[in-house]
Amino acid sequence: MSPRKAKAQAEGKGITLTIEARKRTYECTYLTSLKADTAKVTADITASVKRYNGSVVSTEDWGKKDLAYTIKKAGERHTQANYTHMVLDMEAAQTPQFERDLYLNTGVLRHLIVIAEAVVAPVSPDEIKEVKSGNEEDEE
Repeated sequence: MSPRKAKAQAEGKGITLTIEARKRTYECTYLTSLKADTAKVTADITASVKRYNGSVVSTEDWGKKDLAYTIKKAGERHTQANYTHMVLDMEAAQTPQFERDLYLNTGVLRHLIVIAEAVVAPVSPDEIKEVKSGNEEDEE
């Protein structure tokens, strides 16, 4: 049952519900036109994240890259774009509104938002050798 339906049913019965917001970590990668000011687009997107009670964990500029295919937007054909990657913390219920803002931003050619996977600490080569040597002793 959706939170909206649950709230409506609860109000009819005189019950007060507290719906806990679920924060998630998302990865957002977007492409900007070469003519667009990438810093301004990034500032607009950061402001949009904050508007929906989210926070930007990190921003990484991947630079200018060739596109696999031509993108037509606003009457122009784009064969190259600037790539930017952001890690965001945001409530799951606010993500669709944030994505709508990305669609409406004329500087963004394409975007992709995914739920971030759990970050696993890298394993050093020494730790791998220890595990391998431990397995060899068990086989004897």
